[in-house]
Amino acid sequence: MARPNLNKLPEYIRLGDLDFFLLKPVSAQFMVSCRYISLWDSVEIFLGLALILIGMARNGSLNFANLALGLIMFVLGLIILYSIWLILISSAFWFVRVNNITEIFWGLFMAGRFPAKAFPLWVRFMITVIMPIIFVTTLPASAAIGRLSLGMLTLSLSIAILLFYLSHRFWRFALSNYTSASS
Repeated sequence: MARPNLNKLPEYIRLGDLDFFLLKPVSAQFMVSCRYISLWDSVEIFLGLALILIGMARNGSLNFANLALGLIMFVLGLIILYSIWLILISSAFWFVRVNNITEIFWGLFMAGRFPAKAFPLWVRFMITVIMPIIFVTTLPASAAIGRLSLGMLTLSLSIAILLFYLSHRFWRFALSNYTSASS
């Protein structure tokens, strides 16, 4: 939901349309993140959820605890993903084109689909510490099949809260450097 919306931020800045968001009595960050909602995207969510439930049932790990923990980890992963994306796309306040930054991010995100142990130590460091993609891709699946430790849950929660806070602070800092296109 937030990805197509946040991708429009550079255009809003360039054309001066961000001014209209700033004049509204709602948070500009919320407006930029959630302006457009596509009902068709919900079909993909339900199909993905059905696929997860079928996989958990076939694996024998379909129970309330694993389902709840998997859902919690999924939400934490979404918060982490949103926070990283907001930080990266907020660089549009200073740079005209941010396409290269987003391509690097999606490359790392695709690498996060594989278990961390499959990578050399320096890549593991990148996808867990520098850009914590592993918390978005691998850990929710580990939780769904009952292989997540309490320590990793606590770490995921801490990272999600910290990144959400930092992304909001960075958004506010970037917004303070915004000069309207009309001025």
